[in-house]
Amino acid sequence: MSRPHDPPRGFFPFGNPFRMLSPKSSALSPWLLSLLTGFELLLAERLKKLIPKNKDDILTLSWMKLAMESLCETHKNINTLITDLHLPVSDWEEKWVDVYLDISVKLLDLCNAFSSELTRLNQGDLYLKCVLHSLQSGSGEKKYLQSRSSLDSWRQHVNANNARIETCREVLDCLAKSLTLPRVKSSAKGKVLMRAFYGVKVQTVYICSVFTAAWSDSTEDLFDLHVSEKPLWAKVFTDMQSVVNGEIRDLLLSSGRSTILKELERVDASVEKLYPMIQDGVDDPVEVETFKDCVMELGIQAEKLSQGLDQLLEEVESFFKMILSGRDVLLCNLRSSDLISGNVLGEDVVPSVELVSLVSSVLALSVLIELSSAVIAIKDIVRPPQRDVFNDVYIVYELMDTDLQRVLHSKQTLSHDQCRLLRGLKYVHSANILHRDLRPSNVLLNSKHELKIGDFGLARTTSDTDFMTEYVVTRWYRAPELLLNCSEYTAAIDIWSVGCIFGEIMTGQPLFPGKDYVHQLRLITELVGSPDNSSLGFLRSDNARRYVRQLPRYPKQEFAARFPKMPPTAIDLLERMLVFDPNRRISVDEALGHAYLSPHHDVAKEPVCPTPFSFDFEHPSCTEEHIKELIYKESVKFNPDH
Repeated sequence: MSRPHDPPRGFFPFGNPFRMLSPKSSALSPWLLSLLTGFELLLAERLKKLIPKNKDDILTLSWMKLAMESLCETHKNINTLITDLHLPVSDWEEKWVDVYLDISVKLLDLCNAFSSELTRLNQGDLYLKCVLHSLQSGSGEKKYLQSRSSLDSWRQHVNANNARIETCREVLDCLAKSLTLPRVKSSAKGKVLMRAFYGVKVQTVYICSVFTAAWSDSTEDLFDLHVSEKPLWAKVFTDMQSVVNGEIRDLLLSSGRSTILKELERVDASVEKLYPMIQDGVDDPVEVETFKDCVMELGIQAEKLSQGLDQLLEEVESFFKMILSGRDVLLCNLRSSDLISGNVLGEDVVPSVELVSLVSSVLALSVLIELSSAVIAIKDIVRPPQRDVFNDVYIVYELMDTDLQRVLHSKQTLSHDQCRLLRGLKYVHSANILHRDLRPSNVLLNSKHELKIGDFGLARTTSDTDFMTEYVVTRWYRAPELLLNCSEYTAAIDIWSVGCIFGEIMTGQPLFPGKDYVHQLRLITELVGSPDNSSLGFLRSDNARRYVRQLPRYPKQEFAARFPKMPPTAIDLLERMLVFDPNRRISVDEALGHAYLSPHHDVAKEPVCPTPFSFDFEHPSCTEEHIKELIYKESVKFNPDH
């Protein structure tokens, strides 16, 4: 039962493939029983930790972080269980793989929605920073006017509806239909796995429903799940659900509450207390002291909110990766060994198979096929069983032995990798494409000293003038224009990322290991200096420009002093890459022609794409059917006789 008063609903639109409960005479072997018992006891212990000792801890970001950590651990356990069971995937008639993959797609949608909401809420921190800077730097009508404007913008921002949270309701409704103990016909291993899956789904659906309720401020999004009494975790789950649901409903019934996320509520309460003082002005000495206390309290609560959102976002991203990892465990068993040979996979190498969502598949597929000379090559695309009925695509890449991140961690000596990376980027940019996610783990290397760029799931053409998402590059390698929510950007974002990678290659340490958005900007300005007004023309938002102007001012450091072991020409190249204003940043062609790289500069080894690329499938008129047709045609090229 997914919600109070709803009738039970079946999950599988094609009929339940598990059909029968395990035969009464088919007891599990001691080995299988120990696997199942161990899994369920771990889950019970994990759920027990989610029962707060203090009700005030419910729906705090720290509780939500603990809940997301709990989900990650449970999915790690299910991955381990799948491996331990040595499942005969191809021999099962129950089609459990299809069911599991379908569920995981829905979980990825939830993760994307949660990441979007957390990022959106944290962007409101810019408005609060503007308020605090104005009020801490003095008083007066002008300061109060600026502060009121920023507070109004903050309220509007945090109270805006996120369409992705609306989508969560549909996804959770669909997942909740599967919350019955599955019935397996004849496989003992299947019985163990399906019962474990049951626990995973119950925990996941419930926690995600709590998250959705927290961000929608509605008990309609809160589930009351009635679970089977057989699992060892059932009673603990029921107790935990009762406590958490009861407190959430009490919160929403309380009068005057604007949100049930407690850190956000505390910030809102500080804003409510401060706003009348800003509006009316403060003259009385007693009021002045109260005013200062309110400003200080707002700063404390805003910082707690920002840090909590960042930490929770990291856990959501970990959960996202864990789901993909679980899918990959299954996919490695789906691919026949005779299809993977030659230089694609080594004998002891885990198959390089990636399962990605439909649109990301086309993004990566299109780029990797068009730019094969500059990036990691596709060796095979598994042909979908049906031309128009599929949501995923399986891609086999060429074997690359390692990536730059691992090499940097191993302290190995690197030679000319900056030049090779720029050559690849030149080809990509000449094709009218931005990578948008350059970082050491996406720079791939092999034993032949070849360097290739990978992971094009976030690529876009430079002609895309519509809104571009700002949350695309791992924070440490993210350009300032992305940190400041610039809605339109250029190839300069990739140059900034290359500069960060270049500096890390030369020093062995990340240049800007920011803990959050604000800390990231501070680290950047401490090195390259605070921008003047002439360097902020790329920002269209008045709030963003005002925020940057109100940040603590830092002079530009002497790069030679910061990087004493780097050659002067290398320092000059790094300085030209790490320029705050993207319009003044060096281009890829200029970087390749720089004096530092001149010994390795050879135009003949720096090809460009003959025809600029276009993601026509991202046009609003392009339908899902058209996208699937594109994928299918490419897979046929690799498997014409399938």
